[in-house]
Amino acid sequence: MIAENDGHSKVLELWDNSSSNNSDIYNNFTAQIAGAVEFWVYGIAGTASGFYIRFWPTDAPQSFDVGPYLKVDWNSENLQYYVEPSYYDIIASPGFTEQTWHHIRVAFDCATDIFDIWVDGTPVGTGVPFNEDVSSIRAIDFATSYDQTSGNAYTYIDAVDYSWTPGYYPNRNMDYEPSPKDYLGVYSFTEDADGADPAGWDLYTEGPNTHADVIAEKDGHSKVMELWDNSISNGCDPYNNFTAQTAGTVEF
Repeated sequence: MIAENDGHSKVLELWDNSSSNNSDIYNNFTAQIAGAVEFWVYGIAGTASGFYIRFWPTDAPQSFDVGPYLKVDWNSENLQYYVEPSYYDIIASPGFTEQTWHHIRVAFDCATDIFDIWVDGTPVGTGVPFNEDVSSIRAIDFATSYDQTSGNAYTYIDAVDYSWTPGYYPNRNMDYEPSPKDYLGVYSFTEDADGADPAGWDLYTEGPNTHADVIAEKDGHSKVMELWDNSISNGCDPYNNFTAQTAGTVEF
């Protein structure tokens, strides 16, 4: 997990600079005969930049049968599906651009062994065949290439969503709430626990019915120090000592 990539906060980073190994992450869930999986994906091309999206019929990674099977090549900038032994274009090169966030939605149906796919809200494939006929889907797997030269390629994943989860609606993960901003400074209180005294600060006074505590958020600012005073005879007085300065600037 990394803090941010190109406007998306808290995203999964898959990095691959190996010619013989790969990065492979999966999520198991209860068996689904039909449903939709949605996520955001972003890639940075390297020497070898394959990225694979596979839907497993059993808990991963125990099965080699795959229902929907997709591949992105960040070098060629294409999106393909796989039916053994060949890949077929869904979005031909160079239409699936690297260094751009793309939203993918896959709606699968194991009764017919086909899936529909949307990219960035636009339908790009209908009735696409599974690689293997399967009776249900139990896992999704994201993997980098393992059979090419080392490539120093990156793929980022954000906001994975499932149609069988509470409150789901199509393209739910295309909506977002602007998150509070963590303004940077030598004391931003980012790592301080909510309700704790601010780290690196001392309290000259913190009488009854007063406090100087870190709180999660205030009006768009994340992790701030709150001074509260409900006393007629006490006060709250945090301070910070530093080495003597003959000139300088203080900002807050």
